[in-house]
Amino acid sequence: MNGVGWDILLVLAVVLIGGFFAAAEMALVSLREGQVRALARRGKRGQRVARLAQDPNRFLSAVQIGVTLATLLSGAFGAALLAGRLKSWMGHHLSLSPDVDSALSLVIVTLVISYFTLVFGELAPKRIALQRSERVSMLAGPLLDRM
Repeated sequence: MNGVGWDILLVLAVVLIGGFFAAAEMALVSLREGQVRALARRGKRGQRVARLAQDPNRFLSAVQIGVTLATLLSGAFGAALLAGRLKSWMGHHLSLSPDVDSALSLVIVTLVISYFTLVFGELAPKRIALQRSERVSMLAGPLLDRM
């Protein structure tokens, strides 16, 4: 894989980390009382998840920090790693001024990353979390409990 591929992979990984936090939040806040009681009977892991679900203050700040950092880092990495490469490509293939190349490449990269962040960092993870709230809660809850 070339340098651009690794850069894109890094940005996507950070977006998916943000998606993990978004899914965790949605899964935990969408659990119904009966589900929380059932989770509490599933051993220590389930008890930790049940405690978190009953007291959202224990995890909401960690989730918000995780989502915010992932969003900021994906934008920063994208701007630093990808906008320069796109500017270089545009300079060779389009007859625009260097200032226009710089501005346009930054806008394009920002829009693409924003789209992927919205879809893969927010909407899809939250949809999955709503459909599989118990499973996602059991996966993410213990990690959030440690934060």
